[in-house]
Amino acid sequence: DVKEDWLDEVPSWANSAASVLGIELSNQREPERFERRRSGPPIFGFKKAISISEDVVNSSESQTMTYLATPLGARISRLYLNPLSGRILRDGLGKAMSVLSGRDEFLQVSPMSLLHLVACTPDFLPLWLRKSDYDRVQSSLHVHEREMLGTAVDHDEDRRMKGALVLQSWMEEETMSSIEKEWGVQPGDLRSRVELAEWLLYASRRIVVEDDEMSSMDMKAHETLIEAIGEVRSRVRYGCKSDILGLVS
Repeated sequence: DVKEDWLDEVPSWANSAASVLGIELSNQREPERFERRRSGPPIFGFKKAISISEDVVNSSESQTMTYLATPLGARISRLYLNPLSGRILRDGLGKAMSVLSGRDEFLQVSPMSLLHLVACTPDFLPLWLRKSDYDRVQSSLHVHEREMLGTAVDHDEDRRMKGALVLQSWMEEETMSSIEKEWGVQPGDLRSRVELAEWLLYASRRIVVEDDEMSSMDMKAHETLIEAIGEVRSRVRYGCKSDILGLVS
């Protein structure tokens, strides 16, 4: 074995490379980039840590603007809702109160009203629409037009309505297999929508219960709406019709 001595001016591997045709060794050095040595220090533009001190600014000027959460905003925050979901629910439930108190003589409130309302929020995941679903969804939008309390957050009324119809099928005690066959919704997707709807209905009930403006409109209508939301929530939770709620809750 040849022992390489890296202290030599030219290492052995360089001599070996020089024996290859077309490779030559040169003793010429690269020219210096600068002709003159620097005149300043090797490092500049930095502060020494010891010279850095915190400047405490004491300002006697008072804040020009403060922010406080509205009662609705605080309630929405406690319920962990998307603020837009909270606004959609509050507006829709306000319409329901107007209907129940007699101020609105055009709309109606039904279980579908509440299902569609929660399905319109960004916190609810809409369902994909198949070609075979289109006619039925469009027909349902027309049939339940007077029961609509909200508008889809993404203006995709078809997909939002399908979500409400699937929840309705679940409440009418249809089996998972029949819902899968009828709507093309897998059991896992159905379960996730049921849980979302139950949570949003719970939030809706809390909004109504704690809203002083709604309660002042009409006490009887207020109680009726609270009971209606509670009934629909229980039906969504257990997947049953209203006549057997006493057996499951």
